[in-house]
Amino acid sequence: MSVRVALPAGVPDAVARAVAAEAAGFDQIWFGNDIFGTSGVVAVAAAMAATSRIHIGLGVFEPVSIHPVQIAMMAAGLQQMSNGRFLLGMGAGSEVFFGFAGLTRPAPVRRTAEAIIAVRTLLAGGCPADDPAAGAGWTAQARLAHPPAAAPPIYVGAMGPQMLAMSGRVADGALPLCLPPERFARAAADIARGAATSGRTLEHFDLVACLWCSIDPDPQLARRRLAGFIARYSGSLPAATLAEEGFDPAEFAHVQEVMLRDGDEAGAAAVTADMLRLGIAGSANDVVERCRRLVAAGARHISFGPPLAGDVADALATLGSEVLPQLRPSSSPHPDDVDPLAALARASITVTADELDVVLADRHRPGGVRLGILTLGAVDPAVTAAVDRAVAASGHDPERRVARLRPTIGATEVTAAELISFIDRYGHEYSLAVLPEDVVAGADSPIEAAARRAGVGIIRVATHR
Repeated sequence: MSVRVALPAGVPDAVARAVAAEAAGFDQIWFGNDIFGTSGVVAVAAAMAATSRIHIGLGVFEPVSIHPVQIAMMAAGLQQMSNGRFLLGMGAGSEVFFGFAGLTRPAPVRRTAEAIIAVRTLLAGGCPADDPAAGAGWTAQARLAHPPAAAPPIYVGAMGPQMLAMSGRVADGALPLCLPPERFARAAADIARGAATSGRTLEHFDLVACLWCSIDPDPQLARRRLAGFIARYSGSLPAATLAEEGFDPAEFAHVQEVMLRDGDEAGAAAVTADMLRLGIAGSANDVVERCRRLVAAGARHISFGPPLAGDVADALATLGSEVLPQLRPSSSPHPDDVDPLAALARASITVTADELDVVLADRHRPGGVRLGILTLGAVDPAVTAAVDRAVAASGHDPERRVARLRPTIGATEVTAAELISFIDRYGHEYSLAVLPEDVVAGADSPIEAAARRAGVGIIRVATHR
């Protein structure tokens, strides 16, 4: 199971938070990019420079205050800078915040869909003028000078059924804000409905259950913190959506009015006990209990969003040590359990790059949550291509199921300690590790031992033979 953490985009704290999230075992970290807030672009760039494994998302860009060309240009640069770890979030934006700048949001669903298609086309090196679905006004000269080698996946930040259905039609993933958390089931149905209208399946669609979470040993403090966050966004939540979940939209309108007139503290005080159902507030056990209901409803990716805690570092540590282990499977279904031949596939072997396709076809046996292959980012291109082919042949997306470990900024190679740490934390998601022979350094090496503990087969690729 993959669990995410969403964090505020405070640039001074971005590096520390990203490093802490990576160390705590999160798979992704998302930074906000609200208009009039702190620049998420700067926060993401700072986080990329300080991390090596964690994927980093920006959620969201909106095509009202930022043109799709600018979105594509920034996404291309961030994807290149992070060696393929960038996640691009797009959405319609907040009507309230646009109003502060005198901006008008035109037809949010259509405008966002057109922008997604235009951005994807630009990132692929194409021209939006060639696709009518990208919207009007493009010319034949509309191309990026430097598109990335591989485009980042595009996620849609959404709550309403029309936006969610649109994400199922055109996006690679969705960040439905599940307010309350139990709304996940409704969001999943809306996305599936949209995908079906375009003949798409959701096999490789990354559906994330995004939550507002306030975690603290003191439940009352956690609730007060969540109330302040609800007050801030009370005017941005669709009334119809609130009504569907049994809320009174008039209460939210009242809170927005109080906050704008009397300030944040007064707005938080106006939040009712029923409105607190929008998020999760309480101890680690409270968070685990609510999240287990989501898992039972089919959620596999959970994003813990602000307000989190007064000290975000404390929240990350608590989530990483007390919540994630309870939500991730304690042990992965092992192909060895049902296929005795799979035990042989876990044994180490040394091959040449030319032999790799045949060996991977025989030994990559995905099952349960073991769907991927681990390798290094700086390896022979022939090895990279063979690994990608093996994962694709099993019906999975290499961009999501191949872990390509890269050196940290300033280092020239991935250390043995970093490789062992990754295998210890995430080995349950990988069937094989394809590594240069000189990196593994023998069958009795600590790396081999870590792989055996995690049930990961090692394929050593001979560097000279």
